[in-house]
Amino acid sequence: MAETVWIVNNEGSPKEMGWVPAGTLSQNQQGFYLTENLVQVVQSLGCNEVQVLHHQTLAAFLATQPQPKAILFSGRWTPWVLEAVSQEYEQELTFLSSNHTIPCLGICAGHQLMGAAYGAAIAPMGDGSHPISELGITSLSIQPDPLFQGLDSPIQVNMLHLEELKELPSQWTCIGSTSLCQYAAIRHTNKPMWGVQFHPELPVSPHNAGLSILKNFLQLAGV
Repeated sequence: MAETVWIVNNEGSPKEMGWVPAGTLSQNQQGFYLTENLVQVVQSLGCNEVQVLHHQTLAAFLATQPQPKAILFSGRWTPWVLEAVSQEYEQELTFLSSNHTIPCLGICAGHQLMGAAYGAAIAPMGDGSHPISELGITSLSIQPDPLFQGLDSPIQVNMLHLEELKELPSQWTCIGSTSLCQYAAIRHTNKPMWGVQFHPELPVSPHNAGLSILKNFLQLAGV
């Protein structure tokens, strides 16, 4: 049987794939879809069996489909209402809090939802006195971890976020920080689960650390 990787689309609607307009990031002159781009990058790494599903269908997939080798939880481009996250993402939060065996990687919004599943707060960046965003290529200081195998700190990553985790969730450890985002990469202490605030699927030249991170994750998952 083929080794299937699931990619959970975290946009508000199943019809949305996270359209990022041209020029949002200085190095991206053309617009792109976050989820579609993630699928293409994962496939380029040799994963031919990639299944995309919306977060509101996760429970049904888990109940009816063979267990995947790994799950990646995507970012989200459309703004969300933080007060509604617990209800809107109930299926994802329930799975993340109870999963023990399936290797998971949360990206951007997926990273924040991982933290929320373990009790951490999601809130706007900074102290709330004025809007702060972290966009484009950013330097990330990393700690030794299998996810960062072969990489030396600091690395360059692509950020695209307005919110962040305000605390380190219980049972998690911080493995990466930027000057603006303290919990930019986290790992569960005894489950095969990682979260990254940045977008490893978006290239950063000349050394594409993000691609190495995705390769490492898939290898850790046995894909």
